[in-house]
Amino acid sequence: MKHLEYHIDNKIVAFYNSVLGVEKVYVNGKKVSDKFSVFGASHTFKINDDVYKIEPSINLLKFSGVMFKTYKNGHKMKPENFLSIKDRRKLFFKQILAIVVFLIVYFYLFK
Repeated sequence: MKHLEYHIDNKIVAFYNSVLGVEKVYVNGKKVSDKFSVFGASHTFKINDDVYKIEPSINLLKFSGVMFKTYKNGHKMKPENFLSIKDRRKLFFKQILAIVVFLIVYFYLFK
């Protein structure tokens, strides 16, 4: 599920996280980092000569439940060009659907 997308130097950076906790970072469709994490792992990658770091974490006060800190060469970046409100709504409903499906399967299997 895509949680984050923004543009850096005409490149699209996307952050995905699966239900199983596998996090992946793509730059223009090419995977540059993947890690397993339950509460968020730090992802470091390069674009041109700059080093970027994405740090996801859980934040129940945010609309999507996930908060990101993005750094360029060690300096925190402003959250520009992130997911639009429409994309966040889609993400929210996908998360609700995933939780409902999980609960149905859980109660069906462990009845």
